Amino acid sequence: MIRLVENREGNTRMSSNTTLEDQVASRLSELGFRFAEHPIAMGLYPDFLIGLSDNRNVIVEVKDSHLIDQNAAVKQLDRYITLLGAVGGFLVVGESRSPEMVGDRVSLIGLNELPQALARLRAT
Repeated sequence: MIRLVENREGNTRMSSNTTLEDQVASRLSELGFRFAEHPIAMGLYPDFLIGLSDNRNVIVEVKDSHLIDQNAAVKQLDRYITLLGAVGGFLVVGESRSPEMVGDRVSLIGLNELPQALARLRAT
């Protein structure tokens, strides 16, 4: 079992050297999600495992949009979803981008779109 935390310790203010991954963690904390950052589950290390209130899980992977091999990243995320029994996943690439479904369970989104994407999952 993976322990999910209510929020991340430390200062959640953004600084000029804050990574996109740090920004995702801060955003999840601000939104009140329980999550595990880099959990070890079945030999896998997803960036974030998020617990929804109905005990479903969602996986978020964060990739640098300039260095991303989209096909490999989507395959990796889809594998995490399958093996960890998550309902879906988000591949966060950069600050902002139009959401795009890639496959049945993976959406490419930007950090700014993450709150709306998670809100839709909370509502279903």
